[in-house]
Amino acid sequence: MEMVREHRKYVVPEIITGDDARIYAGRYASNFHSNTVLLATDESIFRQKWMREILQGLDEAGTEYVVFSDIEENPPRDYNVMAGADVYLSEECTGILAIGGGSVLDCAKGIGIVAANGGTILDYVGVDQVRNPMPPLICVPTTAGSAADVSQYAVIRNADKKAKNIIISKSLVPDVSLLDTVPLMTQPKDVTVNSGIDALTHAIEAYVSNGASHLSDMMALESITLSAGFFPFSVDRADDPDSRFQSLMASMYAGIAFSNAGLGLIHAMSHAIGGLYDLPPMELPVQS
Repeated sequence: MEMVREHRKYVVPEIITGDDARIYAGRYASNFHSNTVLLATDESIFRQKWMREILQGLDEAGTEYVVFSDIEENPPRDYNVMAGADVYLSEECTGILAIGGGSVLDCAKGIGIVAANGGTILDYVGVDQVRNPMPPLICVPTTAGSAADVSQYAVIRNADKKAKNIIISKSLVPDVSLLDTVPLMTQPKDVTVNSGIDALTHAIEAYVSNGASHLSDMMALESITLSAGFFPFSVDRADDPDSRFQSLMASMYAGIAFSNAGLGLIHAMSHAIGGLYDLPPMELPVQS
């Protein structure tokens, strides 16, 4: 294949993969000198048993945490972001630890934007509108689809207009993504299926994008290859750690691909419809 020699920019966070990768959250918070982190998550996730190791790691690192869980789905509302930014600033936080699916991770990005730049989150809709870098952001994804933990994108819903808005900036790339199989084992069945479809669509759209490059093509093709191994995303293997890890890697590869190559018409239509009717990016019936 002929290599194109035109200019390309690539943005990728630091990534750790594998079972129990989440335990490094405290170490990274300490490395970033975050004395107090805003722990962005939702109540159901915060109650999971595997959360204990994360909190223990923060304690061992001497890092305080403030829980913010007022985050709605598909995607977070603009007022969720503003409420989180208020908590971040009032509690004098110095970093963000986001643990959850795409909505939680996107909300955490929005909180970081507002905390560092002021104004409202809707002021930053568009490309390269974020002037100041965000506080340190550590992500632990609990779904394998959105890839918000590796991308320079954030999706925020304008509640008044019922529209999904996109913010794109290299400032949104998290500092570190901890890709841990264990949190995925507690995913609901419908989330497992919808996330898998979302990741596959990310990879396909990135591969055919006008902004594609040699690196993004490699990532997209690897994601498609992995996804083909468990398509059509039946939940029969939901309790299989190997299958969960493959889905997590497929999401990561697709996320790196579309973060650098862009997406296409499928997501554009999905965002328009999803914003109006409050639907996730890719919603299909669950197969038993």
